[in-house]
Amino acid sequence: MTIKECYAIIGDYEDALARLMKDSLLKRFLGKFTEDKSYESLCTALEKENYEEAFRCAHTLKGVAGNLALTGLAALSSEITEILRDREPHDVSGQMEKLDAEYRKVTDAIRQLD
Repeated sequence: MTIKECYAIIGDYEDALARLMKDSLLKRFLGKFTEDKSYESLCTALEKENYEEAFRCAHTLKGVAGNLALTGLAALSSEITEILRDREPHDVSGQMEKLDAEYRKVTDAIRQLD
């Protein structure tokens, strides 16, 4: 799969290209994204009801996804970030189900890059 084909699944290719200027850099940073632990840390923090940490992880995931123009992932993590902004207990299980599906879609597509 090419970078452009990948972005047809995961986000906005033109926006990502405008930020990083080359497909080779996009591919490199997408590869690094699959190694990022923000998503897993968010899940762990929510399981432990550590809302301070959950907010931080959601905010980090939002930023990374936004910088890579992973539009769906950025939007969902932004929604969770805003819900957790007060660092108080909230039920975000519905949002996390959507985020989980989007995260898997993105990481699966990235792993299929040529």
